[in-house]
Amino acid sequence: MLEPIFWSVLLPGLCAGVLVACGLLPRGLSGLRVWRRSVIALALGGAAAGSFLGSVGMPSWPPAQKWHAVFALVLAFIAIGILDAWPKRGDWASRALLGLGAGALTWWLLALPGQTPMAAASGVVVCVWLISMLDGQRASVAMPIGGWAAATAVSLLTLVTGSTSLALMAGAIAVVCGVLIVIGAVPGRVVSGGGAMLGGCLAVLALAAMAYDYGSVPTWSWMLAMAGFPLASLFEIGRLGQWEHISGTITRSLLLLAPPIVSVWMNFEQIRESLSA
Repeated sequence: MLEPIFWSVLLPGLCAGVLVACGLLPRGLSGLRVWRRSVIALALGGAAAGSFLGSVGMPSWPPAQKWHAVFALVLAFIAIGILDAWPKRGDWASRALLGLGAGALTWWLLALPGQTPMAAASGVVVCVWLISMLDGQRASVAMPIGGWAAATAVSLLTLVTGSTSLALMAGAIAVVCGVLIVIGAVPGRVVSGGGAMLGGCLAVLALAAMAYDYGSVPTWSWMLAMAGFPLASLFEIGRLGQWEHISGTITRSLLLLAPPIVSVWMNFEQIRESLSA
């Protein structure tokens, strides 16, 4: 298991981390909103795509297996993530259009067993729109913290289902989020961005893993793994949205961390068995 982790998690994750470090660490660059958000979206998508190539290889077209369409969707989500760099705070209409575009691509490309295309597309639309809106609210290290927690939870739950390649892709995304957290600790550096890319990719990975699962992971566990984002969104309503600085960041981070941690804890025995196999 160590060799696949290196080639499909650490290597693509760290390469994408180097990209994002080069794009954000030089003084002043992370303050450029469109540049920052584009670099982060590219890094997240590049890590996921690189992980797929490391574990599966270049897929054929049309895909030899239905779930291989995940690779094409990741590439499409990179473009959507870069477009998501342009809307300003509160621009719900533009982000809704991007979410609908991501859903349409999912409906077209991802035909999974046991799932209707409309249901899968609807889940992607909600995740892309919601996480993009939350990400666009403020420049905070809370978002990569939430992304790391959600990606790690999705990776571990996916491993339980036996979809190793999908689990490795989520793990590579978690590595990039971890790098972003470290960069965010550097004074004067901003690390928010990539919300549409993160939401779309994690949603598709979870949907694909659920399609090939035979009841080993309850549906609520997948929902709980991503539930930190809607929970943190409630914190933006009314005067609570004005709570900033370190106390606001800590509170938002805790809201984003709690649901994925609970999801992993509730499935800990299965996860432990999968890791030891």
